[in-house]
Amino acid sequence: MDDDKRSLGDLWERIVRVIEGGSREADRET
Repeated sequence: MDDDKRSLGDLWERIVRVIEGGSREADRET
């Protein structure tokens, strides 16, 4: 369970970073 939670947290952090970066790039384009 702990391993699953840890990997999920890492995955979530990566997703959040991608979303934030994507929104930043979108703002730059517009």
